[in-house]
Amino acid sequence: MFNMVQLFSAVNCWLKCMLLEPYNQTDHPECKSRPDSGLSAITELDPGYITGPLSSVWKEWVKWCVEFGIEANAIIAVPYDWRLPPSMLEERDLYFHKLKFVTLASTCYESTKFLTADSV
Repeated sequence: MFNMVQLFSAVNCWLKCMLLEPYNQTDHPECKSRPDSGLSAITELDPGYITGPLSSVWKEWVKWCVEFGIEANAIIAVPYDWRLPPSMLEERDLYFHKLKFVTLASTCYESTKFLTADSV
């Protein structure tokens, strides 16, 4: 049987983690939410009361790349916190420094490269 108290509790918890302080874009004191890293950050969304069953995002694309001959460890994911404006992404997470490092590091590979971007 579906428990409404449990659902509302999950919704409140989820909202705490998703909402940022409107004036300085900081996390709720009880919840620090950051993007995952690696391929797990782009392949699937975790199931839950809010999101429903496991959701495939870039899983099929990664699978296709591997079938095409690209090694899985050569696929680099650089997820970001979509809640933040670009200036805060850099200030808090050094996101653009990391992105620049990844693009520079990829020049070391002699194989063909392509870059795919996605924004949720």
